Amino acid sequence: MDESAGGAPRRAGLDFSALNESVGRFQERFDEYVHSTVDQIKSDADTKKHDRKTAEAESSDLTRECDAIKQDQKQLWETVAAERREDTHLRSSLQAFYTQQKSLEQRTGELAGDVADARREFEALETRRAEKLALLERQVQLNRPELAVLEKYTGLSITPAERRGTLRFAFRLLSATTPNDACSLDLDVSQSQYTAPQYDARLSKETVQRLLQSLNDQGDLPAFLCALRRAMQAVCQ
Repeated sequence: MDESAGGAPRRAGLDFSALNESVGRFQERFDEYVHSTVDQIKSDADTKKHDRKTAEAESSDLTRECDAIKQDQKQLWETVAAERREDTHLRSSLQAFYTQQKSLEQRTGELAGDVADARREFEALETRRAEKLALLERQVQLNRPELAVLEKYTGLSITPAERRGTLRFAFRLLSATTPNDACSLDLDVSQSQYTAPQYDARLSKETVQRLLQSLNDQGDLPAFLCALRRAMQAVCQ
């Protein structure tokens, strides 16, 4: 140990180099840690910012998808409601069709019965008409001599007309100046009511209707022919 000039011993100086070196290394490591931590924090912040933007974009996409789904759902419900209304309308129309079909089937049955009745009535009418015509033919044959005398003195001739079931009554000797001038009327004897489908144009419709009305009411054919001859004489004079 060294001693000072005064004879007292001198203490050795403290060496802080190792401590300073350690502090320097610690400071470097700490700075590196701080820089690394700051960089990591910035990187994490950038990542989180990017993730937040991505999440916001995804959220916007999801919102749009939700809105689209809601719109599609709304349209779907409207379509379902419209189809339900259409189904209800179709069911009502189908029910009305079935009701109408049932009514038509019933009416068809009724019409079939009416047709059968009409056919029977027509057949009966045909039978009566044939019987009536046969009776008239027999009467004409039986009364041929009287009819010849009647034609000679009154000019009346009775012949079948072109229309079936119709007789033509033609009178001559109606006028002294034109005795051969004929005036005729066709009488339909095939129906239950006598009609005149054709008659001389000189006879008025009112006169013919009046004569037919009297014939249908009384059924007196000779009286009808006498009245008819007088009416013809009146228009042929």
